[in-house]
Amino acid sequence: MPRTSSIGNGNLLVLFDKKGLVKDLYFPYAGLEEHTLGLKHYIALAVDKKIYWLHNYLVNIKQSSISLKSISTYFIKEENISIKIESIVYNEESIFLRKVLIKNKLTQKRKLKIFFHQAFKITENKFRNTGYYDPHSNSVVHYRGNRSFLVGIYYNKVGLDDYTVGLYNYREYVGSYKNIEQYFLAKNSVEHGPVDSVIAKEFTIPAKKKLKIFYYLAAGKNIKEVKKLQKILLKKTPEHILKTTTDFWHVWSRQRSIDFLGLSKNVENLFYKSLFIIRSHIDSKTGGVIASGDSSTYEFDKDSYAYVWPRDAVYIAISLDKLGYFSLSRNIYNFLISVLEDGGYLLHKYQQDKSLGSSWHSWILNGKEILPIQLDESALLIWGLWNHYQKTKDVEFVEKNFNSAIKKIADFLLRYKNKKLNIPNPSYDIWEEDYANYVYSISSVVGALDSAAKLSFLLKKEVLGEKYLKQSKAYKKSLLEYLYNHKDGYFYKKIQLVNDSLLKDSTPDMSIFFSLWYFNVFDLEDPIVTKEYARVKELLQKESTYFIRYKGDHFLSNTQDENIWIITSLWSVMYDIKRSKNKEELLKAGALLDTIAKLSLTSGVFPEQVSYKGHNPLNVAPLIWSHSCFLETIAEYIEKLEKFGLIKICLPK
Repeated sequence: MPRTSSIGNGNLLVLFDKKGLVKDLYFPYAGLEEHTLGLKHYIALAVDKKIYWLHNYLVNIKQSSISLKSISTYFIKEENISIKIESIVYNEESIFLRKVLIKNKLTQKRKLKIFFHQAFKITENKFRNTGYYDPHSNSVVHYRGNRSFLVGIYYNKVGLDDYTVGLYNYREYVGSYKNIEQYFLAKNSVEHGPVDSVIAKEFTIPAKKKLKIFYYLAAGKNIKEVKKLQKILLKKTPEHILKTTTDFWHVWSRQRSIDFLGLSKNVENLFYKSLFIIRSHIDSKTGGVIASGDSSTYEFDKDSYAYVWPRDAVYIAISLDKLGYFSLSRNIYNFLISVLEDGGYLLHKYQQDKSLGSSWHSWILNGKEILPIQLDESALLIWGLWNHYQKTKDVEFVEKNFNSAIKKIADFLLRYKNKKLNIPNPSYDIWEEDYANYVYSISSVVGALDSAAKLSFLLKKEVLGEKYLKQSKAYKKSLLEYLYNHKDGYFYKKIQLVNDSLLKDSTPDMSIFFSLWYFNVFDLEDPIVTKEYARVKELLQKESTYFIRYKGDHFLSNTQDENIWIITSLWSVMYDIKRSKNKEELLKAGALLDTIAKLSLTSGVFPEQVSYKGHNPLNVAPLIWSHSCFLETIAEYIEKLEKFGLIKICLPK
């Protein structure tokens, strides 16, 4: 089940499903240590002792475009009661706060009782957990080792008045949430093992009136820490924290006054929602950004997307640089530089604490040792650092990281080559499926070495710069010699050298088209690029705007139809924007962004891909790369508006 919204502060990350239920809760990193692993956190409302589970009455859930906030609304038709829940993570502390606004639309007062349920697999383990009612703080505390969570209720300065702790999905025990159906909770005060709990508050709502009640969860390394957070919340009051957090993220997202001339309001709102979703997935301590906090892939696969992929991370950093969020992009680059291998390359993926992530890339192929890397992940770091310098002009950052990162990677890209063909050695591809020589991978290396040359010249390292530039040109020459079909005018997707023979794959792939112009291997209007664009439009385009990854791509597809991907569809729009010659062409290209926006969930979350028929979200949602590509495409559009003199300069140059 895809996630419909995400909130966080860089230490605590919370995601909600389409029913408005908490499904993922990460702490103390934004993307490491998932403490729920898909367990449901229910909310129920009793009206005159009749129980209503709110997720069954959801009207709407959305990612706010005003602040880093999730908003869900419910309507219990039988009782004519509406509920609105605003959820935030306090920007200053690890406190998850929910404001519940209840409106009684009837002409008589009602007796209500609200129940909040929570279930944890602390440090991703359901055993050795403890939950207990703490009378000193009038709250329930869950803990395991050096992780603790305190949950409580705030209503007119008064806390909860009912609770219970129990076993969750263990032997004959279903969970303490079932006790909600009895109205009065059992007040079991402690349990250990697979634990869940319920806290509740009883109150009366007058006729035709509204009232608000707050739920809070404090996350810390120990019980002392979460009790301290509770004191901070009670002293400042939940209303104050909600307001200041909302105000902070609104100001953060509006640091620049951006003119969206020609774009729809939907695209503008999705722009800000994307900013918030991306920010929630960036860790404040290490600077890493995970691909997605959606852990639903555990339901059908062996792992999740809660890792830092260097590729995704650089593309995200580039989009942030284009919008002027330099401190975030710089932290992402610092993360990648810190995990760089001594040999000058990056491995598959990493955890938020900078340890190596899980991988399916083998170190052995056909009985021979190989380097299990994706070349673009290393090359992109240089490419990104050059783009970062172009926006910031921070020569000190370049100088600081030149020998430790730029030169180290560039020298690796010089060494890692087939001397006979003078092309980079094989690596795993952008889609992480095969090991060969790919157009996309080689193009990223061409762009990286050209960028390394420019950075060398910047620091007056002329000899080094000439060396990198020479090899960049040589790799481009070999790309044309071995991977281009000169007769028919298109690129092979990949080649493989087997027993001195070159095996060539003619599969059309959007990554070929993208890499040729994105990494400045060829000019936008070069016939080689325009022919490749015509080819993918003919063979990979769906419904005039959308694109699949490559011909015959059946990843997660149960039919013969290939799925539509967000990033590949945006690559086409970005290209059209970049090559636009006048206002009319630009506005026409920009209008396609509204069509792409329709692939997002109604809440404003982009998945990785959607089904060709029905456009149903597939795999993880949100995919942060999808959101960053959307932002980068809009940034390109705005830069063109500025270039044509249609709006004032509002983005960094």
